[in-house]
Amino acid sequence: MKSIILTSILLLFMSCNSTKDMQVQVKKNYFSKTVSQENNTKISEKWQVVPNASINFEKDKFGIGMVKLAKGNKTVIYYKYESRPVDKSMMDGGYVQDVFFEFEGDIKNISLKDKQLSQINLLVGKHGFFRGSGVYAVTSGSFDLEVTGQDQIEIDVNIAKPNEMVQKTHLHTTIELNQTDDE
Repeated sequence: MKSIILTSILLLFMSCNSTKDMQVQVKKNYFSKTVSQENNTKISEKWQVVPNASINFEKDKFGIGMVKLAKGNKTVIYYKYESRPVDKSMMDGGYVQDVFFEFEGDIKNISLKDKQLSQINLLVGKHGFFRGSGVYAVTSGSFDLEVTGQDQIEIDVNIAKPNEMVQKTHLHTTIELNQTDDE
């Protein structure tokens, strides 16, 4: 009788799904966008997952950093925050912030801090009519990604020492990957 109970308990533990070793293979692009309005400002946020790509970080002749996506063997995840004044006469009142990071192979649970952030090529870009526009490598902060289901990931990014005028220093989202068009 004891062996039946112990075997049942062992089988129960073996059948439990642990996310510790889960991973996701990204097979197609993912895109989500939300739009809202606050205090006469239109705000849009979007997340995009691009398989078979890589991040090329370059500087122009003025030393301003920029990102170009290229074909590659990595998965790139891209976040864009944009605020624009509703009043069209305010030409220079907008702000755009981008966050880029990339993974080799399947996406797995990962937790990084500070200088480790270079492992995923974590970059933040800020764009607007102000000094300091451009793209910068993030070297202080944290990044956590957890595979929470077969095709689901949860991402948490904290930019601890943002360059001047970075508005979004904390990002958190859950992404459903590999959805079909009818979902």
